[in-house]
Amino acid sequence: MIFDLPKNMFQHMTKVDTKIDDSFFIIDSIDKQIAKAIDEEFLNLIEREENNMGMYRKKPVIVEAIQWTGENKEEIIGFVDGNGFFDHNDLVIKTLEGKLISKPGDYIIKGIDGEFYPCKEKIFNETYERAHGYEMDITDDFLSHDYNMDTKPFRSR
Repeated sequence: MIFDLPKNMFQHMTKVDTKIDDSFFIIDSIDKQIAKAIDEEFLNLIEREENNMGMYRKKPVIVEAIQWTGENKEEIIGFVDGNGFFDHNDLVIKTLEGKLISKPGDYIIKGIDGEFYPCKEKIFNETYERAHGYEMDITDDFLSHDYNMDTKPFRSR
């Protein structure tokens, strides 16, 4: 466990028994002020763990995505499978949080539970990389369907 302690803490030590290397000491006794700081930091760590506070890493997950170019309406309609519609040149995506507008350049992502959401190109490029060796699930039925590209919803689930 790492504690965030003052850099000058070693000046408060009353006795150092053994120097193992340049950065580690076996300490026989330390100043009461330092002992209190260690106790407080330890209690803070326990409290953070109980509250699920901490650093988290995003799990590596493969998602399907397509970039809305402003020209690829048919691909977008097939990809979002009834979870959106066009309003002039804006693409409106039905997300778990409600309807969100996607502008040309945005990516549309299909999440791990089949939900859709738009993502700005800059954020997408910083967060995702192409997963080679995986294919999107596109069926012949999807490719042969004549989709309506009006401002009406494609289909609703």
